[in-house]
Amino acid sequence: SGTGVVTGVTAGTSVMTYTVTDGNGCMSSAMATVTVNQFVAPATVFTESMGSVGSTTLITAHESANGFDNDGFTMSGSGDVRNTTSSSGYTGASGAANVFLTSGGTRTFEIAGINTSGFSNLVLSFGVYKNDAATTGSDLSVEVSSNGTTYMPLSVPALGSSIAWYYRTATGAIPSTANL
Repeated sequence: SGTGVVTGVTAGTSVMTYTVTDGNGCMSSAMATVTVNQFVAPATVFTESMGSVGSTTLITAHESANGFDNDGFTMSGSGDVRNTTSSSGYTGASGAANVFLTSGGTRTFEIAGINTSGFSNLVLSFGVYKNDAATTGSDLSVEVSSNGTTYMPLSVPALGSSIAWYYRTATGAIPSTANL
């Protein structure tokens, strides 16, 4: 077009020829090979609010009662689900139940059956409550596995100095697989 805007080009490699004509009818052309990458909008693979409970409930009991949002996944672990300190203070906080894990790594929570096939540059974001001002959250271990046997650690940014809920994004290699 007269503005130099190119439209109608799809993803791939194209040879573009740009021709200009001055007021006297003189023309000049230039060619360039241009690669147009397909735009892939960030997508959410899934979200989980942890549902709600009337009292402290074992993860296995909450799972058996279909208390989690994602009934197609398998939730397990030795932690429990409770409403004692409902999530708040960050965008996306459910304000409902949460999984309680003690410090020191003695309790676990696992979500299995997540299909991440076809996705790349995956991240894992979640809310975490800090109940001890002296800790940084460094004792929280977040890991991923594509086979349920070998786990790879993700890095979780340190928590702030206040007792509060924090929204964190774990970074590292999250595999694209049919069963994360």
